[in-house]
Amino acid sequence: MDMIPVLRPKLAGYDKIKPYLERMDESRWYANFGPLLNEFEARVASCLHVTPDMLTTAGNGTLMLTTILNALEIPKGSYCIMPSWTFIATAAATVSAGLTPLFADVDLRSQALDPIYLLEIINKIPKPIGAIIAVAPFGAPIDIDKWDNFTDRTGIPVVIDAAAGFDTMSQANLMSAGRSPCMLSLHATKVFGIGEGGIAISTNTSLIRLIKTLTGYGFNQDREAVKPGINAKLSEYSAAVGLAGMDMLEDTMAAWKATINHYITLLNHYKIEHLLSREFATSTCNVILPNMNDVIADKLKAQNIDTRKWWLMGCHQHLAYRHFPKLSSLPSTEWLGKSVLGLPLSTDLSQNQIERIVTQLHQNMLACSESVSNVA
Repeated sequence: MDMIPVLRPKLAGYDKIKPYLERMDESRWYANFGPLLNEFEARVASCLHVTPDMLTTAGNGTLMLTTILNALEIPKGSYCIMPSWTFIATAAATVSAGLTPLFADVDLRSQALDPIYLLEIINKIPKPIGAIIAVAPFGAPIDIDKWDNFTDRTGIPVVIDAAAGFDTMSQANLMSAGRSPCMLSLHATKVFGIGEGGIAISTNTSLIRLIKTLTGYGFNQDREAVKPGINAKLSEYSAAVGLAGMDMLEDTMAAWKATINHYITLLNHYKIEHLLSREFATSTCNVILPNMNDVIADKLKAQNIDTRKWWLMGCHQHLAYRHFPKLSSLPSTEWLGKSVLGLPLSTDLSQNQIERIVTQLHQNMLACSESVSNVA
């Protein structure tokens, strides 16, 4: 029986992209904020319920997160409070921006930082605090208004890492743009991907203009570098893929949600805790297997079902980041690292494959529970 891969990205095909490539060749404009990119940004802005001046793009999500932090002009070496329970790109961007990660624990239920708790302890946290990165875990919505309020009360800027949150932000009732800049990833593994790309969204249009300037060497209209920027621009080739993807976005999201809904029905039937929602699409199917994700992953692999611990044991456990400070002990992060497991998820996963995955998972969980009971 063939292995079921944990993820099978599918972007727009050549036939869908070709008309945009022909337009690019006709204009002979291949990079540097070209007409295809302008059109792509305008269409994405409309999809995400913001005006085009509230959005800009970069070559990938990590570059965008770094650029946002640089645009905030935070003193180098300042602490950036961030969850350890996130993908390693969050920490990488923080260090690239010259800041010091200060790893904090997350709320066990939401798997996100709690702004109310941070407000309560803010005076006890080591200084200087330059910024906070709040992560929307696996695309789940977080309340940006609360983080805007946090900044109003403390003066500390907040950046939202919503890498997997494209569909979430396309539904304004779930998570809408605020002053705190928000980063979305356009990586091929996301529900809406273009290969590589990143988006910044904020109602602070001055900040968005600065972020865009920084992605283009810091040039002003006269090609004078007024800020120390980098080359992080999204090319016309990427914009062509993005425009083709926007043309088929409705069908793409319908396919994601059909797969997710079938998963939810089966997981709920077997009373398996999971992070999926019928309200928004995400490209990862994470289940909660208390303190036994490694054991279950090994069993599923032997049954030709691939899995992934997407965030492993948290950023603070990676060799490159172990020396950075922690705000406190991280019991929730450590428990999640032993308990969260990603199952296969893709738009063309068949109902039979999903049934096979969930049935095997349930049987393996029962076997593990019986083994523990026998030992006890």
